[in-house]
Amino acid sequence: MKRTLNKEALMTVAVIIALAAATIAPWPWI
Repeated sequence: MKRTLNKEALMTVAVIIALAAATIAPWPWI
């Protein structure tokens, strides 16, 4: 249970960070 919740939490955090990076990062990269 804990491992599954941790994996889901990590995936959620990863998606949020990816979205934030996608919205913020493209300016310097381009």
